Amino acid sequence: MSGNRSPCGPGELGCQLFFKSKIINKLKMSISLLSYHINGTGKYRGLKVHRLIETKMVDKNLYVKLSSMGSLLLKGYVKGK
Repeated sequence: MSGNRSPCGPGELGCQLFFKSKIINKLKMSISLLSYHINGTGKYRGLKVHRLIETKMVDKNLYVKLSSMGSLLLKGYVKGK
């Protein structure tokens, strides 16, 4: 990122955003497969549509953040159907 621009908003405590490239390297996942999971397809609704993650573009870099609902789901406070 250039300068002091932070992808986290001024009131976002504990904001954890990750570069798309960092996620790809950590999960050993291709860009197309990551895009499939984030955005989905015509048949499959992605994580973004279900509001489990939030994305933000800063200086042509995509940042991905786990949403509050996604965090609750991972912790087991919310059960699926």
